[in-house]
Amino acid sequence: IAAQTRRERIEDLPGWARDVVVNVQAKADRGSGLPSAWNEGTHHRQLVYFDTKREAFVQIDTAYGTNHLQFDSRGRLWTSGDSVGLGMFDPSLLDPEKPRETAPRAQKVFVSIDPRTGSSVAGGGYGITVSPLDGTVWRTNTYIGQSGAADTNALAGQNKIVNFDPKSPTFTQYPLPPPGRSPIGIDAATDGVIWFGTASGHLGRFDPRSERFKYWASPGPKLRGSGPAAGSADFHYSIFVDQFNTLGLGRDRVILTGANSDALVVFDPVKESFTVVRGPYP
Repeated sequence: IAAQTRRERIEDLPGWARDVVVNVQAKADRGSGLPSAWNEGTHHRQLVYFDTKREAFVQIDTAYGTNHLQFDSRGRLWTSGDSVGLGMFDPSLLDPEKPRETAPRAQKVFVSIDPRTGSSVAGGGYGITVSPLDGTVWRTNTYIGQSGAADTNALAGQNKIVNFDPKSPTFTQYPLPPPGRSPIGIDAATDGVIWFGTASGHLGRFDPRSERFKYWASPGPKLRGSGPAAGSADFHYSIFVDQFNTLGLGRDRVILTGANSDALVVFDPVKESFTVVRGPYP
C-alpha cells in the first residue's frame, strides 16, 4: 500500500537515503550520492504492507515517494509518485522480523540527471506499468507546465511518457504529440505495446518498436466549442489492458475508466472500435 507514514520534507528523508540512490546521467554514466535535484521535489508517501499470516500492517520507510505501484515478473515493486526519482522495492531482500533494519537494502531509487543543469530529467511519474515483454518500466508524466512553483521543482513541460530500462539502466522520454494531452493511467499489452488514457478525452497507443503514437477520441459528447481534434468530455483516469481476457471480451482489450460517464470504455485494438459498458451506479 502507498501510505504516508511521516512528513514529506527533504529533512525527513531517512539518513540512509543517499546510499540507495543510483544516478542515471544523460550519457548513461552511473554515480552514487544524493543529487542536488533531490532538493527540487517532494517525496510523499512511503510503503505499508499487510502481513496476512500475522494480520498486521508493517510500515516501510522509503528513500522515494510512492503513489501507484506495479510488480514485475521478478517480484520487485516499482513505484511512481516521487517528483524526482523512480523507486524500486525488492521484498525478497526484506527480513519480516526486522523490517526497519533491512528496508534500506531492499530498495533503490533511480534518478536521471541532466549534466548541464544538474536537474532531474525524467522526474515525476503518475501512472506506472511494467512491460510483460521485456521488463521495461513505463510511467506517465501528466503535467503540462505552468509558471511559478512548478518550474522550480522540475514539473513543467512533462506532457510525456517515460521508459526506464532496468538492464541499462537508462531513461528515455517520449513527449506526447498533439492532440493527446495530460496522460494519466498507463498499461502494457502482451505484445509490449503501451496504452494510456488522457485527460483530453483520448485513448493513446505507443509502439516502442516504431516509436510512434496513435490516438482515438473516446465515445461521448465533446466540450462545447472544442475543435475536431479534441477528444470526448470524459475524464479517463485509470486504464487496464486485459492481458488474460478476464472480462470475456477478448485478450488484450484496453479498458478505460470513464469517470464522467459512469462506464468502462473498452477498446478492441484489432477492429479499432469501442464498446461502452455502462455502470448502474456513479
